Amino acid sequence: MRGFFARRKARQTAEGATVHGPLAQINGVGGDVHVTLGAVPPPPEAPEIESAREAYATRVRQRYGGLDLEVLTPLQEQGDRPLVLRLRDVFVPQSVRADPPPVELPQELLRRLMDPAEAELHDLPPGIDRETVDRVRRAYQERPPLPVLDVLTAPEHDRVVLLGHPGSGKSTLARYLALALTSPERPPGLAALHGSLPLIVELREYAQPAWRERTFEDFLAHQYATEGLGLPPGTLDALLTGEGTYTALVIFDGLDELFEKDVRDAVTRRIAGFAARHRRARLLVTSRGYGYRRAVLDGAGFTNFMLQDLDRDQIGVFAEQWFSLAYPGEPEQARKLIERVTTAVDGSASVRELAGNPLILTILAIIGRRRELPRDRRTVYEHAVDVLVEHWDPSKFLKDGQVEEHLPYLGREEKRELLRLVARRMQEGHGGVSGNHIAGPDLLKSFEEYLKDRYALPPDRAATAARLMLDQFRHRNFILSRFGGEIYGFVHRTFLEYLAATDLDHRFHRERSLSEEDLQDLFASKVRRGTRSCCCWWGCWTNGSWRGSSTGCWRRKPSAYRSETIRTRPSRRWPSSHAA
Repeated sequence: MRGFFARRKARQTAEGATVHGPLAQINGVGGDVHVTLGAVPPPPEAPEIESAREAYATRVRQRYGGLDLEVLTPLQEQGDRPLVLRLRDVFVPQSVRADPPPVELPQELLRRLMDPAEAELHDLPPGIDRETVDRVRRAYQERPPLPVLDVLTAPEHDRVVLLGHPGSGKSTLARYLALALTSPERPPGLAALHGSLPLIVELREYAQPAWRERTFEDFLAHQYATEGLGLPPGTLDALLTGEGTYTALVIFDGLDELFEKDVRDAVTRRIAGFAARHRRARLLVTSRGYGYRRAVLDGAGFTNFMLQDLDRDQIGVFAEQWFSLAYPGEPEQARKLIERVTTAVDGSASVRELAGNPLILTILAIIGRRRELPRDRRTVYEHAVDVLVEHWDPSKFLKDGQVEEHLPYLGREEKRELLRLVARRMQEGHGGVSGNHIAGPDLLKSFEEYLKDRYALPPDRAATAARLMLDQFRHRNFILSRFGGEIYGFVHRTFLEYLAATDLDHRFHRERSLSEEDLQDLFASKVRRGTRSCCCWWGCWTNGSWRGSSTGCWRRKPSAYRSETIRTRPSRRWPSSHAA
């Protein structure tokens, strides 16, 4: 012992230090030895734990209990009887599929892969080969959808990565779990997690520079100390080690929101390290599929599941809960609005596909308070595009100093104009599913030409701005998405069709750059090719449900021209999944 302390004394001093308890010599240790001098705090007593849990539950309800509907509501309606709804009251659990193939495919293609009527797929986007498509189809056939709460409560699924498309409800599910598991009344679907306490780590907050060299435990302690959103240190330690009354469910929400690859990779490794340190805790990670690399967390024992769109029954349950709560004491009005939304979903395959996304379904419910959805789908699409471009949590996606510095002039209308140009470029290519794609270099070129023509930017600055714009659409905006490699497309084909139709209307009525003969030739050429890429014009020009409510394409056309256009329709019926 003398030699041990002599060596330590030669290198450092500790004046005034005291030792509580005996010292012991430790021999034969190959790794580091950590010595704590001082009294070890006793574990918290049961009353302290319950008091801390109740205080934490209150903060969880304050932070996550209400739905933030302001960013999804049209500006002109925000002061008119604003909706105040609680997340737990309208939450509808979705389904998931296990072990999704690690490939990026357009949602349009995924839907067709799951459709038994689609025996053969043609016109695949570049970079997506038939072997990949067949492999994904087999994977979906072999893995039926499972209720998400059943998966998350199963004993064997204590390490889960939950993947989902933008707006699919990943963060909503995380917040629902936090609310439900801190509430005295546990819902039946979570009975197996009785005794679990949830902790949410919002990764976009943890990824701030101040936390780059700190642990998740430090971050959780900081949240408690500064916001009261968590547990005292002793209670937190007991929770994570599983030695107390409760066990931990730690939710790492938004791995995809870490846009820098190096940061995202580092945080992924830290999650794996956290899992190794706290083997008794259940862990859940949420992320978009794009940008997620499975190897690290797979090696740490995580299993992967993909959130599925809401099915028709789930959409109906959502509508009933939403409008019953939005109009308490007015059952007849609630019934009318429930029927308005469900009729729109049942009467239009494109609205049905949109409604499967929880974010878009919420937008439909908000719009449905004021408008008849079936006769005003243009407004549905227009508002959905506006939300996705600008209103959807702008503090998270659009408050980017670099983008604002280089693109101070790109407001909502400019972004919509860019999207119309992208839709036009896509529709000028091949049809079918492959019509909803554009190569990265072509997309950059479109942006550069637009910026040079509209703002007279020099080529070097236009190129820089175009790259930043592309990065914004990839990471901070989900209306355009990267499908894999350097192929981009709209995350939902309906947006392609709507924007292509509005582009035609803009060029025909405002720019006067298209004549009636030009439009007829464009439509006829698509029909002759027998491709689905004319569906956007089909919905705008020939489907009666657009009459009187579109941007004017149908209403303003002379009857002779309208009849001539109808005569160009193919005799075969379009598949229902592409009906307008």
